[in-house]
Amino acid sequence: MTYLALKYLHILAAVFLFGFGMGSYLYLIAATRSRTPQVIAHVARMVVFFDTWITTPAGFLQLGTGIALVSLMGLPVSSGWVLGSLVLFFAIGALWLPVLWLQGRMLRLAEGAVTEGRALGPEFQRAYALCVLDGRSGLFRDVRHRPDDGHQALSTSIAGLLRLALATASLAQSGALD
Repeated sequence: MTYLALKYLHILAAVFLFGFGMGSYLYLIAATRSRTPQVIAHVARMVVFFDTWITTPAGFLQLGTGIALVSLMGLPVSSGWVLGSLVLFFAIGALWLPVLWLQGRMLRLAEGAVTEGRALGPEFQRAYALCVLDGRSGLFRDVRHRPDDGHQALSTSIAGLLRLALATASLAQSGALD
């Protein structure tokens, strides 16, 4: 029963990580495309809240349940697929944490523009470009992003995830992760 409960929580955490991560990424892109500080501030406020209070705890739950499952199964952390999973988890996490900070910065800049009744300046655009670039790095994507290509962002996000999944499956099938 412990194994199944841990596995359920592990899968649930993966769903929350992917769902909220991808959702907040795409909602922020869509809001930024509007170029309306009020819309961007509103969406950024929700994105920062959900990424801080749902996505981040889901990441810790994913790691904790994964380690517990590996321990329960008696697998060494040094086994290929476990080590590979941990490397990917921490690499993507290291790319995602700056995105959380950049989202907060974008929120503060958008709120400042709303309060002062002005358009978003180049400082916001720099933070946005870094946020999108870093988010894309986390999915191993290499397409340059402009605020007006939200559909392209979605297709390259999906393509990046598929490439990552296929590469991982290929390595697992070849025995490289054993």
